[in-house]
Amino acid sequence: MTNAMNTKLPACYPSLRSASVLGRRFHPIKSWFLKPTNLFSLARPLESLSFCESAEYSPSPGGERRGEGGRGLFPLGHILLIAGACLAASTAPGAVIVDQTFTPSDGVIQEGNLTGQVFTGDFTAAPSGADVLDITVGLNVSGGYNGDMYAYLVAPNGTTDILLNQPGVAVNGFGASGSGMNITFADNSPNGNIQNVTSSSPLTGSYQPASTLGTFNNSSANGDWRLFFADEASGGGNANLNSWSLGITVAPEPQIPAAAYTGLVLAVGGVCWLMRRRPPGNQRPKSPHR
Repeated sequence: MTNAMNTKLPACYPSLRSASVLGRRFHPIKSWFLKPTNLFSLARPLESLSFCESAEYSPSPGGERRGEGGRGLFPLGHILLIAGACLAASTAPGAVIVDQTFTPSDGVIQEGNLTGQVFTGDFTAAPSGADVLDITVGLNVSGGYNGDMYAYLVAPNGTTDILLNQPGVAVNGFGASGSGMNITFADNSPNGNIQNVTSSSPLTGSYQPASTLGTFNNSSANGDWRLFFADEASGGGNANLNSWSLGITVAPEPQIPAAAYTGLVLAVGGVCWLMRRRPPGNQRPKSPHR
């Protein structure tokens, strides 16, 4: 017959209660870390590790005494693992958009001159070694006849993409009759392709280019970008390129910021803590009440 025992709760009993609630609330996360196929499979729960250790706990309802080997508390090692993994993941660098505007010293585009004009812009806004994931191109042009304009862009590696080629001519025979434009080219623009525009007003807003800008993906972002511009027919007067711009989405070179280092240290510390407290073999720590 088992004699009634005096229950002695540890001084940190309130925190133990909250820890138990915490353990139940985050049990799915805890289980995830314990799967054999998981990176942290070595960090199995140890019954001898808890927020507060005491040699005298009350027996469990099933009769099992819960001393140093008691379960039900969320192990400190797992707290370190979860906190470290989450902190490291949350600081992983993501894609960023960098932009730069170029203003030519002489932006005149002679009418009826197929030789055209080449404008060079040295793009330096991207992190070193970054590649293009997506790109938009802005054009600010005054004067001229929009239906006569032809322009293409060349990346630092030589990749070429046509931005516009006499907009509207294929639709009505004489093209967009407006003068000047302040537009942005984007592959996902809801306004349709620039080649289908026949407006008699200056063009504004965003349009899809004559050919997809996706051809620039994986090109180096930094370097000399060249914009070729020509007015392919006489009439309408000279145009002037006031400015042009590039908005480039890049993936920076992998870097580990200080917060990620902290997260990794916490995670490794959790594994080391758990391994340090692992009982030898399959033995379980004996309760002092047995």
